Amino acid sequence: MRGVSGAARKNATARVRSGATYYIEGVKRQTAKPQPPEPLPAFSEDGIDLTLIRWMLSLTPDERLRHLEEHAAFVQELRDANPSLQLSRHP
Repeated sequence: MRGVSGAARKNATARVRSGATYYIEGVKRQTAKPQPPEPLPAFSEDGIDLTLIRWMLSLTPDERLRHLEEHAAFVQELRDANPSLQLSRHP
């Protein structure tokens, strides 16, 4: 990159992708290869399923509400289908 201004050289080197080999002023350079991310734990120390929390947070608010409504409707269907198994609402 001889004869190139400092700003142009800086912009050119900023576009080099990770793990690539490139040359600056005749000197061979190697960029650092990105390390794979550490796997996220499936459960917290308290036994909470973190995969379900991540999944729910990946949804939009409308999608979350739709799932909540579907689950509430399912619970109501179970209650309606089994009136003898009704739980009292007051313990």
